[in-house]
Amino acid sequence: MGLLEKLVVPQWHIGVIPRPVSDLLDGYRDSEINWLHIRPEPECAADPFGLVRDGRLHVFFEFKPFGPRSGFIAHVEVGSDNTSTPALPVLTLSHHLSYPFLFEFGGDLLMVPESAQAREVMLFRCAQFPDRWEKVATILPEIEAVDSSVIYHDGLWWLFSACGRERDELHVWYTANPLGPWKAHPLNPVVTGLGSTRPAGTPFEAGGRVFRPAQDNSKSYGRRIVLNRVTVLSTDQFCEQPVAHVEPDSASYCPAGRHTLSAVGSITLIDGLRRAKSVSPRKLMGKLRDKLSAISSPRQRDGG
Repeated sequence: MGLLEKLVVPQWHIGVIPRPVSDLLDGYRDSEINWLHIRPEPECAADPFGLVRDGRLHVFFEFKPFGPRSGFIAHVEVGSDNTSTPALPVLTLSHHLSYPFLFEFGGDLLMVPESAQAREVMLFRCAQFPDRWEKVATILPEIEAVDSSVIYHDGLWWLFSACGRERDELHVWYTANPLGPWKAHPLNPVVTGLGSTRPAGTPFEAGGRVFRPAQDNSKSYGRRIVLNRVTVLSTDQFCEQPVAHVEPDSASYCPAGRHTLSAVGSITLIDGLRRAKSVSPRKLMGKLRDKLSAISSPRQRDGG
């Protein structure tokens, strides 16, 4: 078998499930996912978050081009036939960005993208939809926190992030105002381990209970998502327990993994991993550059 035949490019793809996220507590069929074909084709289209405006689905996500270039935040508009507009870059900085968590506050659309390489958690406001974003605050300085996720519950805003060298510590902060200041939970880290700590999409409420999607990375990165029921969430206590899993089917278009699940009203966005063979010289050179970069750099990012 030649080099080109051995080359495998892991690619993350975005899908749409035509059901609310709470339905997934009772299971789902992988065949329900409508996978989007993002153009131009990226190495990684992952971490989807979205909203509906004027009856149109808008999705913001991590776009990682082939090769050594850092990822950035892109946007597509998805039609009722599940076709999408070309990917439009909407937030690009000098370092890698991913996981563009969206929420609304005071009439503004806000975004908390992952910016761990900058050692801060940033808050952006949408100045002009969908492609003009301005930084309004550093809500957590001097910290490498990944996949920050926000929920409003019992009169407070809560922020969940994964920290630690292996991203295996769940930390919680809370505030009355998302612009800050944010106060660290006294029990941080409230959960440790690779099985259910790192956030994996939008926390949500169902039946009066809070549920928190998390990555199950216990066997491999991005293998599946675990849905945790938060049984206690207060300024001095925290407790949760896993109640369901969202994992790929071997017959799926993306059979190798799942690591983000987000609610958009009556539908759910998800991402999936597909290990696609590539014979493209452009992709081959990109992979070779990535390998050389990994050798020369002591610290590497751990995925989408």
